[in-house]
Amino acid sequence: MNLPRILAIAQTDLVLTLKDRQSILWLFVMPLIFIASFGTLMGPGGEGEPPKTAIPVVAGDNGFLARAILEQLETETTEVALYEEGDSLLAKRKAWLAIPAGFTDSVRAGRKTLLPVVALEGASRRMLDNYAWTARQAALRVLLNTYAIPESLLANGTDEALAASYASLAARPDEVALESRNALALREVPRGFQFSVPGNIVMFVLIVALTSGASLVASNVEGGHFRRLGSAPITIGEIYWGKVAGLLLVAVVQIAFLVIVSTILFRMEWGGSPFALAGVLAALALAVSSLGVFLGLSIGKAEVVSPAGVLITLTMAALGGCWWPIEIVSGTMKKVAMLLPTGWAMSGMQRIISYNGDLVSVLPVIGLLAGFAVFFALLGIRMIRFDSH
Repeated sequence: MNLPRILAIAQTDLVLTLKDRQSILWLFVMPLIFIASFGTLMGPGGEGEPPKTAIPVVAGDNGFLARAILEQLETETTEVALYEEGDSLLAKRKAWLAIPAGFTDSVRAGRKTLLPVVALEGASRRMLDNYAWTARQAALRVLLNTYAIPESLLANGTDEALAASYASLAARPDEVALESRNALALREVPRGFQFSVPGNIVMFVLIVALTSGASLVASNVEGGHFRRLGSAPITIGEIYWGKVAGLLLVAVVQIAFLVIVSTILFRMEWGGSPFALAGVLAALALAVSSLGVFLGLSIGKAEVVSPAGVLITLTMAALGGCWWPIEIVSGTMKKVAMLLPTGWAMSGMQRIISYNGDLVSVLPVIGLLAGFAVFFALLGIRMIRFDSH
């Protein structure tokens, strides 16, 4: 293959793309709008603690056990939102934990006592399960401390005396402590811009390749461009890789712009290995460029390839974890994500950003993305025919 010929084709396609106003919009403007919008909606990224989840509670009892349960409900990720019985605002919460009147006296008397989760129509099963689990954890801890109170005090003591005894018991250090750590040394849970920036970079690099890039290739097919090139001293391989290189240059320009601007505007933190990040992004650019050329050649009509490219991009972005953390989906959907370039690109970027992964740790990701590029190249290069285009 003749490298100068490949680069000449690539340079021509890069110039044509950068001269197109619609391409400029999707290359540089729309990604920043999406990053800013979704990054803001997903909450703050970078430093700081995530916002706490409020659990609505209606406390009909003010005994020491009820107060102890309210204290136990307050954790690093949960806070209590107290409401009065009959409060009109409860209807908006859909569900809440109820501490019934006489709760403390009932427990002291040894009677079976419930902590019900009250649900209105429209309350989700996930919400109810979360409230119930949190209530069980808090009640269990309170009851374990209560069992250590002397029976005579529990039966005859005043509420103030019982509260003081409970407080001293609760202040004891735990005899058994469970410590859990992530084996991959999680640097930070991705949220806000720390998730929005990588997801939108992957999605918009893909959408430009499958719309503007694929449309340019399809217009070459329709206009007989490849047939005319057949009379020139150039091979099919040089034409194909020239087209791929053109889309690759566009992707590199777009990625460089979004990385620099996101770092400045959104204070994006990219982890500790710029070489690892560059490797994953370069492999992503190569994979989507090869896919874009394949799509343009296989469809061959510019007016059809753009809508198809948008549909394919949105599907791959959603299934690949660009819109939401892949950790929240089912096991089956996680396997589907690993069948797509978007899934591997997001996996590699989050390994670098959230786990401080180095170049060695993302070599499998880079290799698989390169494999996608080769796969689409093997399919696409067979579609260029001098005699038929």
